[in-house]
Amino acid sequence: MKQAGIKFLLESGQLRIRSSDSFKADSLVRSALDSASFSKIPPLNEKTATGIFKALYDAFHALGDAKWWKLGYEACSHEASMKILMNADIKAKFRLQDIDNYRKIRNNAVYRGHLVSVEQTKRLMALWDELSGELIEWVRK
Repeated sequence: MKQAGIKFLLESGQLRIRSSDSFKADSLVRSALDSASFSKIPPLNEKTATGIFKALYDAFHALGDAKWWKLGYEACSHEASMKILMNADIKAKFRLQDIDNYRKIRNNAVYRGHLVSVEQTKRLMALWDELSGELIEWVRK
C-alpha cells in the first residue's frame, strides 16, 4: 500500500502504529483458515447463506488484519483491513477489487438485517478458493 494511503488511514483513526507482531499475524492466519473451514461444514442454502458468508468474510478480514500486524500496524476498521487486501501483491490482484463490496454486503447483513443470497455466498466462496493460498503466502512475507 502506498504511503499516502497509510497516512490517510492513520490520520482518520482507521489504523494505529504498533510493533510488528508475526506471532499475532500467524494467529490471525490460523483464525482465517478456521473460519473458512467452518464455512464448508453446513450445506449452502437460503437459511445458511448469511452465516456462511459472514464466516468467509471474517476469514478475509483476518488476513487483512494479519498483514497490518506483520507491517507494524493495527487495523481499527474493516475498511482498513479490506484496503490492504485490495493492494495485495498477488497474480490475480484485480479479483480483489470487489472485496469492499463484500464488506458492504456483510455490514448490511449484520447491521440492517439483510439476508445474503446463495449466489452472493457462492461468489465469495469462489473468491476464497481461488485466492486464499496466494493471499496467505503474501501475508506471511
